[in-house]
Amino acid sequence: MPPIEAELAALAAHMIDRREAILYAWRRAVMKDPSLSTADSLPRAQLNDHIPALLQAFERRLNPALESLATAAADEADDHAAAHGLHRWQQGYDLRELSQELGRLNECVVVELEGYAQAHPDQPHEVMATARWMWAELSAHEFSASIAEYFRLQQLEAAGHVKDLEQALRQVEGLEQQRAHRWREAVHDLLDEVTDLARLQAGKEQLQSAVIDVAALMGELAVDLRDRAQAHGLFLRCEGPAVYVVEGDAIKIRRIAQNLVLNALKYTRQGGIQVRFGDSDARDDGKRWVLSVQDSGPGFDSGPGSPMVTALSEGTDLTRQSEADAVAHGHAGDAAADRVPAALSQASASSSASQEPGEGIGLSIVKRLAELLHASVEVDSGDQGTTFSVYLPKQYGR
Repeated sequence: MPPIEAELAALAAHMIDRREAILYAWRRAVMKDPSLSTADSLPRAQLNDHIPALLQAFERRLNPALESLATAAADEADDHAAAHGLHRWQQGYDLRELSQELGRLNECVVVELEGYAQAHPDQPHEVMATARWMWAELSAHEFSASIAEYFRLQQLEAAGHVKDLEQALRQVEGLEQQRAHRWREAVHDLLDEVTDLARLQAGKEQLQSAVIDVAALMGELAVDLRDRAQAHGLFLRCEGPAVYVVEGDAIKIRRIAQNLVLNALKYTRQGGIQVRFGDSDARDDGKRWVLSVQDSGPGFDSGPGSPMVTALSEGTDLTRQSEADAVAHGHAGDAAADRVPAALSQASASSSASQEPGEGIGLSIVKRLAELLHASVEVDSGDQGTTFSVYLPKQYGR
């Protein structure tokens, strides 16, 4: 063995003997450093962490015979460096504390090397220069690997925050899209309702009776509106005979039911809506059948400021204004048509507080359609829930 290698092997043996003393000196330096507050709360095993393995890696650098594969030693040092950084971050260290802790270790090793050099003044100068270079390289690698682990964890943490933010943003966007979709639906309904009301007031709607199956008609309506009810978190159910044949105007009957269901959707916040149809009670001698829509929202008896009372008032006012225009102009059709833009504007403005445009217009349409179909409308309402029942003839005289 060349002289320098023999001297380095002797230094490695010395470092092995002094390993515990170096660790003790390092622990004391760390504990005495007032800026390293985290170390005060760690037990000895956690404070040592992998530092003994780091010193062993230095010993193998000095004497390769201690490790048959030099690359294995380097790989082990890489693993230990990353592990040290990971452990320290998990223990609550910040970047400054880790740097100072490694600095204290470097001081202890340098002091030990200087002491060894003073104790062996006759050894070649290259021995200690090589040893200092080996330790500097190893400690620099330790520091850089720990820093890399720090930034890797910071990146993972940032990625987690970004993922959370993206998820929150998607939720907000989803809610905004739902609100926008509901608003578009409400405005579309409003346009349809105002147009329907104008046509009814203009006398442009006529009874077109035919033999119809109410069960099929209401079943189709329930299918068409069920998704809309579910978007509000509500159920929509339809009950009645499997087949129920009467004479009537299918389009207008569907419009009555649809307006009542849409009106119920505006006020119902939980629960759902029930559509029923079938024979009425015996007092009608079997000449009428009943179509009812029941919701679980606030009823009329919830006070003068309840949504339903407000809606009925809006619908009644709108109807009266249209009728007044018809009388003033002497031709109901043109007056009703002229009222459409104004009615739309008024209904939209009056709905700003409740966030539902055109509340109450649908009930006015139901009233007008019922009159056209020779039907009557009854309302049963309490503190919770409202039921609209429309009694229609089973047959119309020819």
